[in-house]
Amino acid sequence: MVEIVEAIDMVGHSKGDFKRKTLANMWIEYETVAELQRAAEAMGVDIIVKRKADYVFAIAGTIYYAKEK
Repeated sequence: MVEIVEAIDMVGHSKGDFKRKTLANMWIEYETVAELQRAAEAMGVDIIVKRKADYVFAIAGTIYYAKEK
C-alpha cells in the first residue's frame, strides 16, 4: 500500500527547471492522483509526497507527478 505523506515545502523547481537543469531525466505526469497511486504500487513505491494539490515521487532520475483537480 502506498502512503501519502504531506510535506510542508518542496524544492521550488518547475517542470522546465527539472528538464533544463537535468534534475531529472524524465517527467511523467498522470491525469489523476489515483492513476499515480496505481503506478506507484506497481513499481513498489512506499511513499508519495503531497504538497497542496501536487503529488510526486521519483525513481532513478524520473519524476512521477499528478495534480489534484
